[in-house]
Amino acid sequence: MKQALLERLEAGRTFREWMDDLDGAELDGVRVTVRAHERAVPYLDHVIEAWVDGPPPSNVLAVLSGRAPDGGSWRRFTISRVGPGVLEVEDYPTPFRDPQAPLSPGIPPPDQWATRPAG
Repeated sequence: MKQALLERLEAGRTFREWMDDLDGAELDGVRVTVRAHERAVPYLDHVIEAWVDGPPPSNVLAVLSGRAPDGGSWRRFTISRVGPGVLEVEDYPTPFRDPQAPLSPGIPPPDQWATRPAG
């Protein structure tokens, strides 16, 4: 499911748009429900910029960079498998203001991202 999810991520779209499109779709033959953790709800208007896959032994399928609508900061988000066919978007509350490392600390620099920022 992880690879199928990574293929459905799209830079330049808001989390809300992406979630609406994926909710009810099939990934690897499983119909998925996509929901946002209550902490992430205020940030669903952030724009997906880039992502890396999650660590192999965890339920985290991807770690993403989301740019705030004003373009001045980024937040780190995760997409986790929380149940059979249930994916959840969570965010880290601390915004990052460094455009060269919007997922830091601990995430590879932009030239190693799975995708490049839109634009």
